[in-house]
Amino acid sequence: MADVRDEAQVGKLEKDVVARFGAAHILINNAGTAVRKNVADFSLDDWNLVVDTNLTGVFLVSRAFIPHMKKAKWGRIINMTSIMAHIGSAGRSAYCAPRPACWA
Repeated sequence: MADVRDEAQVGKLEKDVVARFGAAHILINNAGTAVRKNVADFSLDDWNLVVDTNLTGVFLVSRAFIPHMKKAKWGRIINMTSIMAHIGSAGRSAYCAPRPACWA
């Protein structure tokens, strides 16, 4: 387990996975959170919680495991998202903004 917003915890997760399984060939980014408020009612902490979990977390975990996939010359990353990646909704601005529907 790791908080995907925390680079040090993601690094520990990567080391733990490799120690236990020897390699990681498939990564599923599925961590996500939402805060339902109008933009005017959002605190910066609310915004950062959602963006750091839903976007920065994908970056940190992917960056940690991509070298293992490259070394093996094979790997897959599956980024789970929601319909909110394509359709906005009132009170969901922070959730809709960082949804990575497709990353290369």
